[in-house]
Amino acid sequence: MESITTAEKIRILAKRKNKSLSYIAEKLGKTPANFLNQLARDDFRESDLKSIADALGVVYVSDFVEK
Repeated sequence: MESITTAEKIRILAKRKNKSLSYIAEKLGKTPANFLNQLARDDFRESDLKSIADALGVVYVSDFVEK
């Protein structure tokens, strides 16, 4: 089974929180076009993910789990 990408998670969460991708881009200090390109590449720094989480009113958690 294929796992969901970070970009897909962001899109789903934005929809559930009734926030546009343009709104998130603005909160990140990016143009909507640049943010959409970043989503298309699925290329995010941890600092971006924390800012996205703040914009959406959620907490970003990154974790390592032992096998």
